[in-house]
Amino acid sequence: MSLYDFSVRNQDRFLYENDFVDAWLHEFRIEKCLPFNSKRTYSVTFLMANM
Repeated sequence: MSLYDFSVRNQDRFLYENDFVDAWLHEFRIEKCLPFNSKRTYSVTFLMANM
């Protein structure tokens, strides 16, 4: 799932809770949505459930 799936726009804000141990809450703000560039390398994050 990517941010694209959530239809985020410039300046949108959302919260993400990392509840692996300490229940950290992170606030993100989208500064700018850029078009996909097939010549560029992008990082990928994998989230695993029931660890």
